[in-house]
Amino acid sequence: MNLEVDQSRKIEQSGPTTLAFSNHEWGTIQVSAQVKRRVLRLLREQGHNRQTAVNMTFAAMLALLLRDVIERTDRVIIDDEYTGHRGSVKNQMLQYLRKIEIEVRPGVIVFGFVGKHSPAHELAYRVFRGKMKPDHYVTGEELLALVG
Repeated sequence: MNLEVDQSRKIEQSGPTTLAFSNHEWGTIQVSAQVKRRVLRLLREQGHNRQTAVNMTFAAMLALLLRDVIERTDRVIIDDEYTGHRGSVKNQMLQYLRKIEIEVRPGVIVFGFVGKHSPAHELAYRVFRGKMKPDHYVTGEELLALVG
């Protein structure tokens, strides 16, 4: 089984961020602007630069989104939102998954183009626009448990 992952509104942009995966299964999560600001501020206070803090937060959200399905997935295609930072995001995501006792072969996770016609894009957009509720609202405690 292959999954596509897309994001509506980047981590560093104001407002909530929604992530969605789809294909044979689907799921969505959303993090509020307030929670993002709190986590990014804490990471910056710990000495991480802005981009590293964003990458860590994005990787943690990916881990939370995929934690229940990634072990039975052959390939996860993540929309390439942070070109040049793929390796960092992927390594951080794998570390966070291990932290919650999920082992994934690195080759399962790839970055690519998830277009506007992807069901993942449609799901993320619908949640982002308030046309449907996310499956899960990510809390600051959940993110901090992974990145902290």
